Amino acid sequence: MDRFSTFIFSKNPRLRLFPSDRQSLSISRHMSIHPPLLQYRRAREGDAVTLSVRGDWTLRAPLPPWEETRAYLEAAELPAQGIVQLETRSLGRWDSSFLSFVRQLRRFCQERQWQLCPRELPDSVGKILDGIVASPARIPTAAVSFSLKKLLGRIGRPFYEVLDFIGRIYLGFGKCLRGQRVFQWPDFFSHLQQVSVEALPIVALISFLVGLILTFVSLIQLEKFGAGIYVADLVGLAMAREMGCLMTGVILSGRTAAAFAATLGTMRVNEEIDALETFQIPAVDFLVIPRILATVLALPALCLFADFIGILSGFCVAWGVAGIHPLLYLAQTKRALALSHILIGLIKSAFFGQIIAVVGCYYGLRSGRDASSVGLATTSAVVASITWIIASDALFALLLSLLGL
Repeated sequence: MDRFSTFIFSKNPRLRLFPSDRQSLSISRHMSIHPPLLQYRRAREGDAVTLSVRGDWTLRAPLPPWEETRAYLEAAELPAQGIVQLETRSLGRWDSSFLSFVRQLRRFCQERQWQLCPRELPDSVGKILDGIVASPARIPTAAVSFSLKKLLGRIGRPFYEVLDFIGRIYLGFGKCLRGQRVFQWPDFFSHLQQVSVEALPIVALISFLVGLILTFVSLIQLEKFGAGIYVADLVGLAMAREMGCLMTGVILSGRTAAAFAATLGTMRVNEEIDALETFQIPAVDFLVIPRILATVLALPALCLFADFIGILSGFCVAWGVAGIHPLLYLAQTKRALALSHILIGLIKSAFFGQIIAVVGCYYGLRSGRDASSVGLATTSAVVASITWIIASDALFALLLSLLGL
């Protein structure tokens, strides 16, 4: 003889009955057409337990709690290699709640070395569960264990991505020179105008103020020794070698790098870059190379303009405040400045222009697909470009000092 135990769970969690068939029908009218049921059965002789699943196992209906099923199986005290049979012939509709129940049951049986034998289990349920079991599980200790290789990988990955981006830029530029890619001349001239002509007012203002500050600070110190005329040497050399290219780079970092990052980030949000990739048009060749070439060519011209404005500012202050004769100031500036000083500033400005364009385009193409990501990309582009410009300027100063220039 078999022993039966039937648990029916209604919408009221306090109602847990062991009713007869007639009572089950009356309760099911208030629950749903096919309420979820779970029946337990164990033969008096034998090491097997049968779980019968009936009704619709969906999230809309209250399901039998797993804790009571677990308590029943533990009370059964099956030995090792015991059998737990799961009958699903009366199973109706099901969703992820039934999958969760079967997965918990399988894991529970594996922990106790019991055999789970499903009967007439839907094929889709078996495939999903097999895929979950087949997926590799994460080892908890690996997540917290220190690994030098992982640490170096996390540190070196950004550098690898930047170097890969720069390499694709030079490869694309080489293809444009060989005629394998069509260079976007209209975009190039448009970006050249934005970077050079439209930036003249702000570059002129900042350069004039920097030259004014340098002249005032120098005059205060040099006049103590009666060497006020040498202010022309200091202002001319400072503007030609350092301040002209450095201030121009910082200005365009906040202006051009931000504009490039915002434009490309917005194109990423609007899926325009995805459309280019769909048509197999490299975004680097189509969008990045014209911007980089325009910035690299515009920065030396802006640097010369900034040098002229800064020296002119020092000339005005020395003449108007210190009373230095204009011809004497110009002669001293000509004597102090050499062509090598001007070329050093131009070379540095061209290198700074490449940094500005590459960093702005890099963060723009790596932007996310929402509005906040565009803002973060723009901010990151400005901060990174200014940081790299100042760091590279320090390296230039060290290199030129070692070369004696």
